[in-house]
Amino acid sequence: MEEKGFKKWLPLIILSLALMIIILDTTILNVSLKTILIDLHTTVQSLQWVITAYSLTLAALTITGGRLGDLFGRKKMFVAGAVIFAIGSFITSISGNVSTMIWGEAIIEGIGAALMLPATASLLVSTYHGRDRQVGFGIWGGIAAAAAALGPIFGGFLTTYYSWRWAFRINVGVAALLVIGSFLIHEASEKGIKPKIDYGGIVLSGAGLFLIVFAVIEASTYGWIQAIQPLTVLGYALNFGQWSFVPLFIIAGLILLVFFAL
Repeated sequence: MEEKGFKKWLPLIILSLALMIIILDTTILNVSLKTILIDLHTTVQSLQWVITAYSLTLAALTITGGRLGDLFGRKKMFVAGAVIFAIGSFITSISGNVSTMIWGEAIIEGIGAALMLPATASLLVSTYHGRDRQVGFGIWGGIAAAAAALGPIFGGFLTTYYSWRWAFRINVGVAALLVIGSFLIHEASEKGIKPKIDYGGIVLSGAGLFLIVFAVIEASTYGWIQAIQPLTVLGYALNFGQWSFVPLFIIAGLILLVFFAL
């Protein structure tokens, strides 16, 4: 029997809330950089790497997260992603240095987000049909846009009146709500042979997206065509002469994605 009224839209609220905290984490730190810099006794460049690495992890592993949902169940991956995201948020909230923050925010939270993000879209498709699905995706997309706009405001408010750490402590509570709310989401069962894990596809898609996203994010720092400064990786400078690494990385990423498609 089809649900009606408020109960009908509860799964949409849960899925949109998951999307909201994923988007918020990409923007909320930008207005707290000065406070975190003083608190952790670090540099702006180190904190920029935290923000960049989160985006890179999310971009590189989203396709893999979607495939894992196909294999083991999208609802299971949604719950697993929420739990991992909460663990990463907690580690970030108690971090005393940039290294801990990178592990919590950029890597662990990024993995959790990569599992949740594709699951929210696929669960939305399996939960709603017809006009309800159109309405659901409209609200889902609107939440994403609103979260991107409100992230700096929300981060600024918490940093000014409480602490930047509360931005991540709140995520732990929200993730707990997502796990509880997942019981309201009914995943449609699919018959047929489940696809196997494509390890080559994971490497190609992850590496290709990583190179492209990294190049685009860092283009303003290192130059789109001509090099502003050499790229430094683990203390070693990669010098391509007067040319920037950005177009090379983008081309290499596109080539890897072509092999992934093939």
